[in-house]
Amino acid sequence: IDINDINFETKTLNIVDKGSVSFLYNLDDEVIDAIKKWLIERDKLVARYGGTDALFLNKYGYRIRPWSVDAMVRTYSEYALGFPISPHKLRAAYWTLYYEATRDIYKVQQAVKHASVVTTQRYIVNNVNYQQEASDVILKMMEDKNDI
Repeated sequence: IDINDINFETKTLNIVDKGSVSFLYNLDDEVIDAIKKWLIERDKLVARYGGTDALFLNKYGYRIRPWSVDAMVRTYSEYALGFPISPHKLRAAYWTLYYEATRDIYKVQQAVKHASVVTTQRYIVNNVNYQQEASDVILKMMEDKNDI
């Protein structure tokens, strides 16, 4: 992400994804404020080490690379959860929670930008006990029928 990918007036972030497809994301005030605070610290790094258009820099003023993000996610997830997780597993957990909230695999597929719903189905960690859910639904229907 480069600084010019953010439009502070419209509060949007433009990301060029796989296949050079561009996506526009809305940012809320809290995220905009956090980015503005980071830019103050970032400018100190740029002044000390030289310029780059990258939004996120390491402590030496270089653009953060994918392996650095992987290391940070693993480190902070271990700190927070007691065990490390990869960025891919973190992403899968995010979309699994979205699926559990919506129960709509097609919404998740569109949001995660998978070409096929089959990929999305493999991606989502399924913690749902459908047998128990089916049993609960049938019992509820039988109770409702007996109340008539």
